[in-house]
Amino acid sequence: VKESPSTGMLLYPNPATAELFVRMPGAGAKAQVQVLDATGRVLSDAVLDMSTTQRLDISGFSSGVYLLRMDGGRTARFSVK
Repeated sequence: VKESPSTGMLLYPNPATAELFVRMPGAGAKAQVQVLDATGRVLSDAVLDMSTTQRLDISGFSSGVYLLRMDGGRTARFSVK
């Protein structure tokens, strides 16, 4: 489990292959979550219930580094292998 030190977001596994689990301790119930590629293109955009651990399907993503962005400008990087 990798915690982004500045945001407190937990992303695992990292690197990931088909799915990524996201947890934000102390977050409100709902948050807009986006996944962006290295060029800043939005690949996924959803409103998730952050009061529990959420699963993101990344099975269609190519190998590389991605950015997960949440409401309020909180971000964390993850990689797909």
